[in-house]
Amino acid sequence: MVGIIVRVVVNGAALWITTQVVPDLSFGPTPEIGSVLGVAVVFGLVNAFVKPILSLLSLPLSIMTLGLFGLVVNGVLLLIVAALSESVGLHFSIDGFPPDLGLNAIWWAIVGSIVLGVVSALLSLLPLPGDR
Repeated sequence: MVGIIVRVVVNGAALWITTQVVPDLSFGPTPEIGSVLGVAVVFGLVNAFVKPILSLLSLPLSIMTLGLFGLVVNGVLLLIVAALSESVGLHFSIDGFPPDLGLNAIWWAIVGSIVLGVVSALLSLLPLPGDR
């Protein structure tokens, strides 16, 4: 149980740091810790249930692009997190999405997913409670 809570907090920290680095990702004008942690829970659920399906469906494209299409898949997952978060009353947006999905939102989602991956990798190097 402690491991799950720590993972949610680390995901929340990674998302918050990403919104500080990438200008068009936002938790709203005044982000609250509850909102950040709520989005982190949505992020964890999307990664657990939707990512394997999208990765499997995009496998031929990933093979043809030597794995680079995985960046697009991660960007799409971040857009899904934004849409689901907004639908449950949490504020997380990517360049005006939701509701306005445009090419800029897709671009910033891909950039955000790259930054989020780097930040998450760096945070995973920290010794945390619940790790064995």
